Amino acid sequence: MSAPQELEKTAMTFVADAVEFEKQGETQKAIALYKKAIDRLNKLVERYPDHGFSKIYRDRADLYQQRITALQAASAKAEAEAKAAPAPQEVAAPKPEPQVDYMPILMEINRKLDDLTASVAQLKDDVVNLKVNFNDAAAKTELTQKEATEIRNLLYSIKYDR
Repeated sequence: MSAPQELEKTAMTFVADAVEFEKQGETQKAIALYKKAIDRLNKLVERYPDHGFSKIYRDRADLYQQRITALQAASAKAEAEAKAAPAPQEVAAPKPEPQVDYMPILMEINRKLDDLTASVAQLKDDVVNLKVNFNDAAAKTELTQKEATEIRNLLYSIKYDR
């Protein structure tokens, strides 16, 4: 691997590590690694000014410097807010929840379930009675139809003298 490639690889490794530290909230370590990456990129530009990527290396170094500035500003703001924040107060003990006696509620539910069970049993009995009454009515209707047919036949036979 050539020297420019080695310097570029080292710089990119520092940047990748800086991003990881930044994600973990370790701002100072990230800033130090960004500075090392900028140093490597500046060495690349100084040693190889005619290299095709010199402008890109300068642009990246500028971007990393801007990121350092942003991290420092955010860190300073967080420190200022921490100093300005009042000391944490003692947390009041949570109020005890009122005790609920569930026994009357459960007894009421059981009573209503018993009433529902009795109602369902009564409905079953009513359905059985309706079936019996319906079957009786249907049978009477058939008997009445047979009787009416016999009477009609008798009338025809009388009328036509058969």
